Order: sequence, then C-alpha cells, then structure tokens
Amino acid sequence: MQRLLQTAADERSAGVCAVAAVFALTAMGAAAYAALLATGRIPFISAAWLVSGDVARMGPAAMLAFAAVHTIAAWGLFRFRRWGRWFALALLGWGFVQEIPTISMAVADGRIVGTMRSGALIIARVVLVWYLSQDEVRESFSK
Repeated sequence: MQRLLQTAADERSAGVCAVAAVFALTAMGAAAYAALLATGRIPFISAAWLVSGDVARMGPAAMLAFAAVHTIAAWGLFRFRRWGRWFALALLGWGFVQEIPTISMAVADGRIVGTMRSGALIIARVVLVWYLSQDEVRESFSK
C-alpha cells in the first residue's frame, strides 16, 4: 500500500513539474523574443504566436514582463507552493481570455492554420487547468 501511495505521489510530482516546465519554456521563449525585438532582428508580429498580438506590439519590455510572470509561476509550481498553483491558474485563465478574439478572427477570416493554432492553445490551457484542479494534485501543494 505504501508503494502505491508513493507511486501516485511521484506521478503527481512529475505532472506538476511538467506543467512548471511549460511555464518555464514559455518564459524562456518570451525572453528570447524580447531580445530579438529589442535588437530589431524580428518584427513584433513574429512573437504573436507565443503571446497575444497586443503584448507583442507593446515591445520588448512587455515581453520581458510576460517572461517574468511566467517564471514566477514556474518557480511556484516547481516548489509546490499553493500561491504558485493559483498564480498559474490565473495566467492560464488570462491566456484563455486573450485567445478568444484571436480564434474568433481566425474563424471569421477562414484561416485554418490560425484556427487550429488558437484551438490547440485553448485546449492545452483547459487541460492544464483541469490537471491543476484535480483533488490529488491540489492536495500536494503546501503553504
């Protein structure tokens, strides 16, 4: 029985670390895009796939802020902090809301790739929220 409980705890830890890794990779991507935007090597629209077009238009400082909040969420998740879970859930919800106009425009314009991309991002966020909301996962977070 003890081994079964330990296996379940290990699976939760691996799952939460995977979610944290998603946030960390997103932060690293945003930081890289911020550097490329700051040096003028790419147009702002190139970063819109990672963040909303509105954030990308705000320039490198907004991209760095985006990277910072995702880094904070990743750190809180890696450390199994309750606030980190809530912060990650808030960011996922914010991203979901930000994606609604994008998918609406893609559908209205008949852009298949844009619709699929936005749909995949929405589905990914829903899955991550669902996972972080599971009782077993929620209970593994401390203070």
